[in-house]
Amino acid sequence: MENAELSDKQSKPKVKKEEEEEQALQDIVARNIKRYRKAFNYSQQDVAHAIGTSISAVQKWEQGVHKPSLDWLLALSKLYDVSIEAFLEGAPGMDNPIKIKGKGRSKTVR
Repeated sequence: MENAELSDKQSKPKVKKEEEEEQALQDIVARNIKRYRKAFNYSQQDVAHAIGTSISAVQKWEQGVHKPSLDWLLALSKLYDVSIEAFLEGAPGMDNPIKIKGKGRSKTVR
């Protein structure tokens, strides 16, 4: 019994850490979705209309309440002409600045 109890105690901190890491990543994606929108001077309504979703969905993504599916990240990446990985900038091992290129635009947003 002691081994089973010890194993449960060891797994709980690991699960909590994974949940914290998942939330941190979701927060980074949320922040980057908002950063790109502001860098392009788009309203949430502009983004929602451009990719075919609701304003509420865009708000929830930016607040980190919900995370966008891969399909929505792809739609956002096409809108901003960036890779999906751009929404992970700021995550451990990723660069922080957002670089906007193309379509007559070239700037770095922090």
